[in-house]
Amino acid sequence: MDKPIVLELTSIGRPQRYQVRTTTAVQVAQMKYENELLYVVDYTVLRKNERGYVVQLEVQHAAQQATDLFSQVTADLNQASKKLVLQTDAHGNLLRVENQAEIVRAWQALRQPLLDKYR
Repeated sequence: MDKPIVLELTSIGRPQRYQVRTTTAVQVAQMKYENELLYVVDYTVLRKNERGYVVQLEVQHAAQQATDLFSQVTADLNQASKKLVLQTDAHGNLLRVENQAEIVRAWQALRQPLLDKYR
């Protein structure tokens, strides 16, 4: 098993850039979808507080190998959450998504264009 990811808590407000490569496999009924995704993500510690840390993860670039419809739709849906502001405990465990309202607004802005695109 791979070692867990350890993100370095550096100076507050100073982004660290990471390149993340993942592979996914999803099976829906008899259909199987496989994909390899590459992300460039900026990780920024915004502040330390009594619960731990508030950090921001922002996708700067995303690319994928698969071109099937399922993968295209998933990539389009991911646009709503390309920036996450998270409250973590002192060990980096997720406590809360701080920018939920922003994600909802992004989803609302994407919803109709995506419905039009995939109808």
